[in-house]
Order: sequence, then structure tokens, then C-alpha cells
Amino acid sequence: MSRTRIAILAFFVLSAAVQLWIHRTGESSRPASELKRGATAPVFSLPQVDGTRVSLDDFRGKYVIIDFWASWCGPCMGEFSALSPWWKEQAETGLYDDVVFLAVNVRESRETVQSFLARSPLPFTVLLDGDASVARKYHVEGLPTLILIDRSGYVVDQTVGYDPTVAANMSAQLKKLMEEEKGAP
Repeated sequence: MSRTRIAILAFFVLSAAVQLWIHRTGESSRPASELKRGATAPVFSLPQVDGTRVSLDDFRGKYVIIDFWASWCGPCMGEFSALSPWWKEQAETGLYDDVVFLAVNVRESRETVQSFLARSPLPFTVLLDGDASVARKYHVEGLPTLILIDRSGYVVDQTVGYDPTVAANMSAQLKKLMEEEKGAP
């Protein structure tokens, strides 16, 4: 066996051993996000594709869903394929009139995003985070990252990666928040 094959085999064996150790100890191989549930959501102002600026403060008193994404990200496209019809349906029912969905594109040019939207329109407000400054404020470690913020501006949940049940999970979280709100004095 050649040295190259031995090195490749050793790499895979070592990688498998590390993953097994992580799985058995229950620890994540990713560093924990510093954006914890209950933390105040960092305020930001970003441009839409047309140049109009949008600020998180514009939506105080509403629930805000922020989805960090990029057009090259396959899992982001999977998430959009689940969330786009869900969002359109919610808009038609009026159930979530107090919910705003911000799709924050990370590190892509306005032209790239415009081209993507021409091919694949999104029903969400699309914002441009060209230098990833907002993604850094939100401690985004991977794409897609979905963040739910309550009416008072506090982080309720942060999910990294695509889950095919994302729409159902978002409905359940929003329903729970709204029910808790009704039960509050």
C-alpha cells in the first residue's frame, strides 16, 4: 500500500474516532453560539435589494424571523422550499400578521442576489449583509441559520442547518408564543 493511501486511510479512521468520541460524550464538535435564548437581539440596519434600508427596530412589537442564507447554499434552498409555501399560506390566512420574515443574504453582491431572485423569487423581505457584520453580531456559524425574536426583541430560538420540518416547527413555536402571550396578565 502506498504512503498516500495509508495517510488517507489514517485520516478517515481518525475522523471516525473523533466523531464517535463526540457522539458518546454528547458534546458538539461546534463551539456553542454566544447568542442565547433570552438575549436581546442585536439591532441592525441593512439595505434591501432596491437599496431601501430596513432596521430591526422597525419591527418592535412584532415577532421577527431572521433567516441567514446565501444563494450557493444547498441547505438554504431546501429551507426556502419548505418556508416559502408556508409563509405564503400564513400571509393568506392573516394568522401571522404580527410576524415579519427577514431573509438576510450573507456576503453576496446585490447583483448576485438580484439574479437569484429573478430566477427564484422569495416571499420574504430580502436584506443584504455584504460584509457579514450582522451575521457576526448574531454569531452565525453556518448557513442557513434561523432566528426567532419575540415582540420585545428577545431571542426565542436559533437553529443552524436545514431541517425538513422547519415550517411545522416554526408554526409550533409561534403558536406557543402567541398562546403564552394571551395567558399573560
